[in-house]
Amino acid sequence: MTVTNTEEFRREAVRIALSNGLSLTRVAADLGIGKSTLGHWVSQYRSADVSVPDSKPASVPTTGSHAIFPACGTVSISL
Repeated sequence: MTVTNTEEFRREAVRIALSNGLSLTRVAADLGIGKSTLGHWVSQYRSADVSVPDSKPASVPTTGSHAIFPACGTVSISL
């Protein structure tokens, strides 16, 4: 079965990967996607020169053991 992620999910995943200082391996695991998939998305966004906002949406906590990502529900992140 093939899982198709929305463009919104991909953009949010790239934003998280580029803005939080965690490794791609960690971000991918927290989001339930493969490291190579996330790496491919990041490469696509970089080569397309798509702007990834530096600021986090107000609904995404920047501290604590859980973060809520609007595109994918609740994801546990250990800091």
